[in-house]
Amino acid sequence: MKYSPGRGTIAMFASAAVAFVIAGTGQADAEPGPDGSYHGSRAISVDSTGAITAVAFNYPNWAESDVDAIATCRRKGGSNCEIIVRFVDGCGAIAERDGRYLGAVGATRSEAERAAIAAFGPPPPSFGSSAPSAARIVDYTFCTTSPE
Repeated sequence: MKYSPGRGTIAMFASAAVAFVIAGTGQADAEPGPDGSYHGSRAISVDSTGAITAVAFNYPNWAESDVDAIATCRRKGGSNCEIIVRFVDGCGAIAERDGRYLGAVGATRSEAERAAIAAFGPPPPSFGSSAPSAARIVDYTFCTTSPE
């Protein structure tokens, strides 16, 4: 999967499973990058047993946060870990609807979560028990340390 930057930074994964394992690391002694920004990455692995998500945040660049997010995802049992969303001086959220996963960014947790849910488009119409489900945030939404 390729990362494509832009408003609402979005990536998608498909799976019928809905079990989640959350893992993440943030740097306690966070130092901003040369541009004064803090970077974060969210990784995901989806297979028939469910989804594993991992996060790395408060890094000076995406290269370091990507490596840590992927490594954390793999340590938690992910076999096909990939970056689903990157964020800088803000937050990264992951939403799920009907086995599809989308990531999005925002300046705050609530903005990132709204963007991730909105990435699925309008809620599906209700057709009884076989109706598509509503999008939901799959785990905690992580944010970088705000620059001073």
